[in-house]
Amino acid sequence: MYNLNKVYERRFGKEIKFRKKMWKVLCNKFFQKYVSDKDIVLDIAAGYCEFINNIQASKKFAIDMNPSIKKFAEKNVKAIIGDAVALKEIPDKSIDTVFVSNFYEHLTKEQIIESLKQTHRVLRDNGKLLILQPNIRYAYREYWMFFDHITPLDHDSFIRSS
Repeated sequence: MYNLNKVYERRFGKEIKFRKKMWKVLCNKFFQKYVSDKDIVLDIAAGYCEFINNIQASKKFAIDMNPSIKKFAEKNVKAIIGDAVALKEIPDKSIDTVFVSNFYEHLTKEQIIESLKQTHRVLRDNGKLLILQPNIRYAYREYWMFFDHITPLDHDSFIRSS
């Protein structure tokens, strides 16, 4: 197994300041309209916690297998070091909104299906799943620049698989 912290530090290290500013704008101007300030929100494979740190919600959880998540999560975020597919630490029907960014391309098709099942398990009735995902149809060169991108996905992948 490779060291996730080193992989992401090499990949994103120089961009951290820009990414923080970008995520603040993305959350304030776009994602917040899908998240109530009364919601309980889970950020799956939260990485640097850019989404969860910038979204307004009553309770915020972030899960990632990289122990560095504890360093990046703000004080009002419960950071969980754990399996972002299995979500064993998250009770059934306890989450209003789940956010997933740039995660599914790192999984096999079977893992994606399991992740979606577990996401459904933790979501409350009428809960929301927000997905931000690279699209191989429009960024096919960039998509394969990283050895850990396993499954090609586009904007129709989840619709075609259901």
